[in-house]
Amino acid sequence: MVGMIGCGNPEPSESTPNESTEQENRPGSDRDAHGCIGSAGYQWSELRQSCVRPFELPLQLHSTPGDPEASTSIAGVTFASDSAEAEVFAKEWSGGKRLVRVSKNRWTSEAIILESGPFRLRLDGQEAYHQ
Repeated sequence: MVGMIGCGNPEPSESTPNESTEQENRPGSDRDAHGCIGSAGYQWSELRQSCVRPFELPLQLHSTPGDPEASTSIAGVTFASDSAEAEVFAKEWSGGKRLVRVSKNRWTSEAIILESGPFRLRLDGQEAYHQ
């Protein structure tokens, strides 16, 4: 029985990834304009002027029952050091939404209202998240 072994380089096939595809798919290669790595859960916070992971923010609000994704949806909230502003990260929009404090227990921006005691987040008048 005679066996033949080839030592030459095989020709590239369509299934062989090229170098640029490999680089694009490397973990951490999806940095945004601010350097935040989306695949690691980071988003840019205008309020903090840094990348944050909403699910690691100190205040976590949970979806109100009735939402089909209630078991997995959270809204992360961060506050300015003087609490004059809040920034909310939720699945309903991309990035953070900045809210301005309008009273002791309330921050708003357009159709978004954050109330404390306990915390609730209302979107278009409906409670969407709670503490």
